Amino acid sequence: DSCLVAKNSDILSSLEMEEVKEKEFNVEQDKVDEYLITYFKYKTAVDKIVSSTDVEDIRSVSGGSVASSRSSPVHKCKYKLPILQLKKFGGDLRDWLPFWSQFSKFDEDENIDNVDKLGYLTQCMIENSPAKELVDSYPATGTMYPSVVKALKERFGRSDLLTEFYIRELLKLIIQNTNSRDKLSVSILYDRLQCHLRNLETLGVASDNCAPILMPLVSSCLPEEMLKVWERNCAPNVKRTNPDASSKDFLDNLLVFLRVEVEGEQKVELARTGFGLSQSSTGAQHRSGNQKKELKELKVPTAAGLLTEAKPSVSGCIFCGGSHSPQDCKVAQDMSLEKRREKISSGRACFCCLQRNHTANRCKRRPRCVVCKRGHFVLMCDKLPTAENVTSPKPSPPVSKDETLAAVVNRCSVLMQTLVVIVRGSNGYTRKARLLIDSASHRSYMLSKTAVEMGYTPCREEMIQHSLFGGATTGVVNHNIYQLYLSRLDHDYHCNFEVLEQSKICGQISPVVEGPWIEELAGHNVELSDTNSATDIEILVGADIAAKLWTGKRIPLSSGLVAMETKLGWTLSGKVPDVLHSSLVTSHETLATVVTSMLSKEATITDLWTLDTLGITDPSERTSRAEIEAATQEHFRSTVSVTENSRFEVHLPWVENHPPLPDNYQPSLKRLHGTVRKLKAGGHYEAYQGILDEWLTDEVIEEVPPDELDFPCHYLPHRHVVKMNSTTPVRPVFDASSRENRNPSLNMCLEKGPNLIEKIPTVLARFRLKKVGVVGDIRRAFLQIGVCERDRNFLRFLWLDQNGALKHYRHRRVVFGVSPSPFLLESCIKFHLDNTLAMCEEGKLDWPIDFIDLLANSYYVDNCLASLDDVQQAVEFIDVASKVMAERQFELRGWELSGEVNSSVPTNVLGLLWHKTDDVLAVNFDSLMSVNTEKVTKKVMLSAAHRIFDPIGLFCAVALIPKLLVQRTWELGLTWEQEVCENLRMEFLDWFQDVPQLAEVKVPRWIA
Repeated sequence: DSCLVAKNSDILSSLEMEEVKEKEFNVEQDKVDEYLITYFKYKTAVDKIVSSTDVEDIRSVSGGSVASSRSSPVHKCKYKLPILQLKKFGGDLRDWLPFWSQFSKFDEDENIDNVDKLGYLTQCMIENSPAKELVDSYPATGTMYPSVVKALKERFGRSDLLTEFYIRELLKLIIQNTNSRDKLSVSILYDRLQCHLRNLETLGVASDNCAPILMPLVSSCLPEEMLKVWERNCAPNVKRTNPDASSKDFLDNLLVFLRVEVEGEQKVELARTGFGLSQSSTGAQHRSGNQKKELKELKVPTAAGLLTEAKPSVSGCIFCGGSHSPQDCKVAQDMSLEKRREKISSGRACFCCLQRNHTANRCKRRPRCVVCKRGHFVLMCDKLPTAENVTSPKPSPPVSKDETLAAVVNRCSVLMQTLVVIVRGSNGYTRKARLLIDSASHRSYMLSKTAVEMGYTPCREEMIQHSLFGGATTGVVNHNIYQLYLSRLDHDYHCNFEVLEQSKICGQISPVVEGPWIEELAGHNVELSDTNSATDIEILVGADIAAKLWTGKRIPLSSGLVAMETKLGWTLSGKVPDVLHSSLVTSHETLATVVTSMLSKEATITDLWTLDTLGITDPSERTSRAEIEAATQEHFRSTVSVTENSRFEVHLPWVENHPPLPDNYQPSLKRLHGTVRKLKAGGHYEAYQGILDEWLTDEVIEEVPPDELDFPCHYLPHRHVVKMNSTTPVRPVFDASSRENRNPSLNMCLEKGPNLIEKIPTVLARFRLKKVGVVGDIRRAFLQIGVCERDRNFLRFLWLDQNGALKHYRHRRVVFGVSPSPFLLESCIKFHLDNTLAMCEEGKLDWPIDFIDLLANSYYVDNCLASLDDVQQAVEFIDVASKVMAERQFELRGWELSGEVNSSVPTNVLGLLWHKTDDVLAVNFDSLMSVNTEKVTKKVMLSAAHRIFDPIGLFCAVALIPKLLVQRTWELGLTWEQEVCENLRMEFLDWFQDVPQLAEVKVPRWIA
């Protein structure tokens, strides 16, 4: 072949050089093409004959008889199949078995060089995967191929590893099908079970030996109802058939049972689709869990202030053919009673319930009319006057008039608290939307279509059980949670908060109608936003957000309506008297109308199920403070982590739905200039700069990178505090309560956690329990706990260096001055000691359990107070406590014990003075003595009353006197700065002068 090709190339080249005419050149090329076609035709025929002969020779040798094999020639067909692609592998354990089962053919082929095998193996690795990195770590030579294969098998192909993986896959299947709301179909469950079991069998995990383990795993995967069927019918049959049945027998029968269920499900679906009983003719077996949930979802009632007006499931309105209820049809409301009756009669419907397929004499529903009390809807009542009769000056008969007045004329229209606001989308798109404030709803909601239109993405999902009107509760419903961004129409106020997604919030709510109240409000310079919009309510603001929007301004009007201001605008609500409605129950039902309608039907639980679902329940609104604190603790436990240097790292506990937090840059900058000016004037600037430099070195703070300066953030103002007798005479103090105008502060947006002050009496009681008291504290406790990177930008602060350059810093550690900091420190210590105690009880650590338990109950923030039986125990406790706390970078220091002879200065122990030599406690009155009594005012008396800190109640009767005096100043109506009368002044000064004598009163620390 190659010789002919070479000769042909030479001839063509010579023809080109001789400048042969194009016609002759084409003739020559045609002859060449003709020859090639003939050549390949005969070559293909020869190859087919040779190939057939080789196959027959092979079969004759394997069969032991050449003659017999050739006497029955085999007809071999060739198909044009697609090219078989080698499977890719990236390191996922579930892909190892299918990958290696295919690639092992090349691995075991001795005719392929190792260098080629390594090339194929490299091509089969997924780019940037662990497996690819492992293969690339070896030189690409043929000699390294066995080492590469060995490394891959040791990393990904170990039998023990793969066995554990597929066992875990079975466990995941159990958890998914047990806890998930989206249950797997029987067919998918069966296929996945068989897949895992076959993989285990491939790895040599024989079902004979492992059936006792696999049997409970497989049975746990089954839906509850199917498992009941198995245990009730099939399992007993296995026992009866084979009394000595093993776990393998039960496992095999269980899989057969599942296969039969799958086949039965297919037949049922086939029957349903064949007769048009199913909504879909295909894909029923593998319908997703969400689709099944939608098919099975019940329409349950809600009680968002009884606002939801639902539509029962009907086949169609008898009057207009729509999908709404006939009794709510707008078309029917414009018809005369005779026309309605004709429609019902022609549609063969019931005159009582307005539903088809039965007559009035066989109606079992028979709703009760609120006008005449008979069994029909108000729409069909002949006692109700038409619109012309209502406005007619002619009097109606007495009975009819009384009935009409009770049902319609005196019925007041109710205006709801509605607004029109601007919704801001994630893509910059904005538009107006109607908003309803409903304090009866615990949570806030937004229409699903609004979330889609504004481009919002769900933050997370939440499972909620709805509490309904009449005391009913629904099942658990899954809601998407979105962050909603709103603005006032004049763009003077912006806010964002979390809302739940809901497909329908409520029925039609009328806007504010024209009336004298509009002019009256104009006199107060109040303009309403929702006056001409009859669109659907797209946002419902519940009690979780409403309280933060009210400004407190309220204007009662002469009509009885009340205008109330929110940060998003004014609302108008209340009853509008003397408004005659249409004689029909319109779709613009008010709150009172919905209540009447529900009562007129004598609603039961099943009647309430005709209402649409709307979630109102919020556990945090119904729970006690203890439960809210427990939720804060749970947030801490789920977010805390330990860094590489053995430090705790925490997340700030943000308040749910907190108002937007401003950057607070301008107030911080203004206060910074004042702080620097005072530092320089007092000669403390260098010391302050030294502390910040030390923090930078210790990674307590860091400078904000220039490319992150525009990130969402919050700046904390700071100032210096001077304590000359302290080890750190000048220290920074950060103000997380700083706020600008009406904007929130950082502390307002953070949960504070439990009230730790309540722990002081308990800690002091334990401190007094045994003979030897021990106290110590943690050095720079707050600075030992890291803050997650996401929250650091909200702990920024500004500083002017010695060159006058403005520096932007942010805290990497917990900040003293931020409200949840004591809670975070207390929680970190408790978390560490609880884990240590658990490991000691399990034998993983050998610390004395009684010391760890004592240490865990001896902390108040960063102070450790304990009591032990003797000095030797105290010394051992100090050693253990210091080492245990050092595991998380907490340095316990400043240890002091009872009976220290050389200690004349008392120790401050949680506000009390501890004289260690005599081992007694006393109340500290130093702060009280600093009160200036030259001018005695209500403010001075209250300040003095609160400067006596007596957590164990030694002098509670003495501390009561100034509080009683303050009470009398309130009765006299005195202001804070107004000097009290002479009698009150003398009583207060007599008390104030006697108080120092109480400093001599001491009580033993050891209560024994």
